[in-house]
Amino acid sequence: MRIKIPEEFVQELTLLGEKEQKSRDTLIHEAIKEYLARRKVTDISVASGLWQGRYSDALAYEQALRDEWQVNASDFCYQRAD
Repeated sequence: MRIKIPEEFVQELTLLGEKEQKSRDTLIHEAIKEYLARRKVTDISVASGLWQGRYSDALAYEQALRDEWQVNASDFCYQRAD
């Protein structure tokens, strides 16, 4: 894969690589790895935020869902008229 990196970034990577005794490839690899890890954590935080203020007890949540669908069985029973 080829990517285009602005010259100013290349110069900064060169200086940082000399300072840390790492190649530019290694620095770029580390930067991408850190970026993706941060994104994953952010995605998890956003998803967990969707449940904020909801039930923390799984059984209570399940019961609430069942209660929403509670119906009277006699409403659905067909009785034949003889």
